[in-house]
Amino acid sequence: MIPIKYKNTNDFEEMYDNMVSGCNHSKIQMLDNWCAQNLRVHRFKDVVLAGFDTILEIIEDHKNVKTDSIGFGSVKTYMTNTMYKNRFPRDEFIRHFDDLQVCPYCNRNYINTLSDYNLYELDHFYPESEFPILAVSFYNIVPCCPSCNHHKSAEKISYSPHDTRYSDADQLMKFAYHISDIDFLKNEKSIDICMYYDPIMKDNVDKFDLEEAYNFHKKEVQDILKKKRLYSDEYISSLLYNFPDLFNDVDDVKHMVYGTSANSQELLTEPLSKLKKDILRLEI
Repeated sequence: MIPIKYKNTNDFEEMYDNMVSGCNHSKIQMLDNWCAQNLRVHRFKDVVLAGFDTILEIIEDHKNVKTDSIGFGSVKTYMTNTMYKNRFPRDEFIRHFDDLQVCPYCNRNYINTLSDYNLYELDHFYPESEFPILAVSFYNIVPCCPSCNHHKSAEKISYSPHDTRYSDADQLMKFAYHISDIDFLKNEKSIDICMYYDPIMKDNVDKFDLEEAYNFHKKEVQDILKKKRLYSDEYISSLLYNFPDLFNDVDDVKHMVYGTSANSQELLTEPLSKLKKDILRLEI
């Protein structure tokens, strides 16, 4: 649900060169020949570096490739067993993202890299089993939490966080809430979390069970509603005025109080930040 972007793509060619430096030259030539015969992108290198718009074109070409055609089996075996499993630079790849600490599919779980192990997994948006030539394409691979990767598996969904047609999460989804009883500030079960989303998000919402998953977070919504009663705009402003050494602006104060602000763009650094941001915007 949250778009992702690379903070620096200037050394993508170098990353590609390092990935193929130890590969058998004849194998790379095989991939180049296969691309030239089947895709409008004629070099394997261009497939790896292709932006998401170009990947959409590659997918259209790939639909005409028969899985029993000459060369497909060799390409699939080499791409999945050698290029992705043994050559893809996972640690270097993950460092290229701009402040990516939370799963872009669900915005619920951290995907940090720790010294001893990783909390992230790599999902092929277009599955490598069906589109093996995209197995190491930088804009086909999405870092995500193990839960989302397990839910999606090798199935297709409709929205990729790499999709350049959507510049921010507000274009894709909005959270709201429905109150069924006047005791909602004491009884969280009186709160239902609602989702309104662009049609392109439907497959994602269904596949990741987002509506059910987010209704586990009624307590977080209830806490925000309580805090909105406790912290008036005047009180927020007074905190900024009285503690200028602690806060830069009003949004900084609200971030401390609510865990986000209505104007926050930092949706990939804190879990549930999109939910909190949307609820904070609404009137009680």
